[in-house]
Amino acid sequence: MGLVIPALAIGYLEGWTIVDSLYYCAMTATTVGYGDISPQRQETRLIAVFYLPLCVGVMAKILGKFSSIYMKRKAQETERDFLN
Repeated sequence: MGLVIPALAIGYLEGWTIVDSLYYCAMTATTVGYGDISPQRQETRLIAVFYLPLCVGVMAKILGKFSSIYMKRKAQETERDFLN
């Protein structure tokens, strides 16, 4: 939710639709950034300067959590196979 609210604020100030704002959020958080939608106003660019590192940090934390879960399961599976 912390990623969506700033994206909606940027979208509101830019005059984007909600779908465009959510698309901007997803493209920014995943660092894909096609460039097809980006803030054009000075105020929204200033918000984006703080929003981009937030997105990258949150996405890194999410991916880190997923990889941690995967690695724990793989380690348990390997240990089980080794002991049997």
